[in-house]
Amino acid sequence: RDCSRMTVVIWDFDWSFVNENSDTIVLQKCSPQVFANLRPTWAKYNCFTETMDDCFGQLYQNGVKKQDITDCISNIPIFPEVINTVKELHAQGAKQYIVSDANTIFIELVLRKYGFWADSDTSDGIFSVDSVFTNPAQWQGDRLYVSRFHPMDATPHGCPLCELNICKGAILDKLREEGKFEKIVYVGDGGGDLCPALRLGGADSVLAREGYTLAKKLQTKSPQCAVKLWSDGVSLQQGIHQSLK
Repeated sequence: RDCSRMTVVIWDFDWSFVNENSDTIVLQKCSPQVFANLRPTWAKYNCFTETMDDCFGQLYQNGVKKQDITDCISNIPIFPEVINTVKELHAQGAKQYIVSDANTIFIELVLRKYGFWADSDTSDGIFSVDSVFTNPAQWQGDRLYVSRFHPMDATPHGCPLCELNICKGAILDKLREEGKFEKIVYVGDGGGDLCPALRLGGADSVLAREGYTLAKKLQTKSPQCAVKLWSDGVSLQQGIHQSLK
């Protein structure tokens, strides 16, 4: 099957592109103590991005090294079918994006592991800085810092469906303005994926992970796009194939 450049697949990252939550798995594996303290830490902030930045600070104070975190993320579970589908879509000429509430460091680590990352326009990767939309992160020694995709000092995005740090629907709209897409396939699982799902049109599809927040919330809405449920790598790959017919 040949996808024109007008076909776009947008991946959420946690529990969609990878089969785990990258933030919480790092806390669980690197410091069960920090993980156990996650809820009280979260209660101090009105945004999960600041919660995670605080938690990364706690990891640093507990002696967790950069290598410990990168090893954990590099070994995060991913369905083999996702790896195959990404390669297949690329070969067919489909454009792919990641729109996520994770962070730049974690996503790039996973993409590099599977040879999907392009360091420049001339290299042969599938994803690059221009196709990943997420919270910016940076290392300072062994301390990882993460901040909001939608900066704290910017005018609030004002979307009632989305968290303060990112409106995925606004990112979807921006991508649509920049490229004339005939068909969008959106793969997601969480509450943050509801906003973009509701902005998709009749030619588009949302692949919502069965039993997760997005699928539950879509039951009470009337999206214009086709809704397909998936539960594992096989059903996800099948759903993408069906959506691109």
